[in-house]
Amino acid sequence: MTAPYSLATLTHPQVAPEAVATLTSLGAAAYIGAATASAGQYALAGFAVLAVLGLLVALKRVDRRARMVEDLSKR
Repeated sequence: MTAPYSLATLTHPQVAPEAVATLTSLGAAAYIGAATASAGQYALAGFAVLAVLGLLVALKRVDRRARMVEDLSKR
């Protein structure tokens, strides 16, 4: 497991816009997936699950950028 970085790193100008967009979208897609699954609309829930999977990939990109900013700030 990699070492954690500070929350201040996520508020850095190079990281914050993408982090906010990704985390907000991830929450919305998870909510929509749960709501559509509970309503019995499984096709829409499937699309929401695919959106969550894609956003997890985007979250990994945010993590890489945050680690890069953290490494540069320690130098």
